[in-house]
Amino acid sequence: MECGCERTAEHLSQVLQSVADGQPDIVRALDNHAFIQSNLMEPAPAVAAVAMAMFVDGSSGGSLSDAVWILWCIAECEGDVDPDEPTLFSESVVQIQQGIWSLYGELMRSQDELIVDRLLDILRVVEPHPERLRSYRELLGL
Repeated sequence: MECGCERTAEHLSQVLQSVADGQPDIVRALDNHAFIQSNLMEPAPAVAAVAMAMFVDGSSGGSLSDAVWILWCIAECEGDVDPDEPTLFSESVVQIQQGIWSLYGELMRSQDELIVDRLLDILRVVEPHPERLRSYRELLGL
């Protein structure tokens, strides 16, 4: 698998492990590797799966805000979800959708305005039932 830096994506496992271990500021190293500006690179679906696992697990040393940042960056990339034509974007969205209830759970709990805003952005993209997101927004007064 080729990384956005044109090397193999093997080195991303070390970056993701460092994020999971809670090393500060290492998460930004995914930029220009899993995604470049608004374009997803080949490792994006795998990175989305690992970030979603870190988010759902919550017990690793990794920061919740780092996992949310990764998911947000991926969700905000350009792409369409077309089940008849898999793309890096649609494959990434499927990975994020696997933990959609965890996203909603954190949305209900979080007191961090930035995390709430990013979760809403993520859910706007990945939620297959927009009326559910609308209901949650109303419940939270957003």
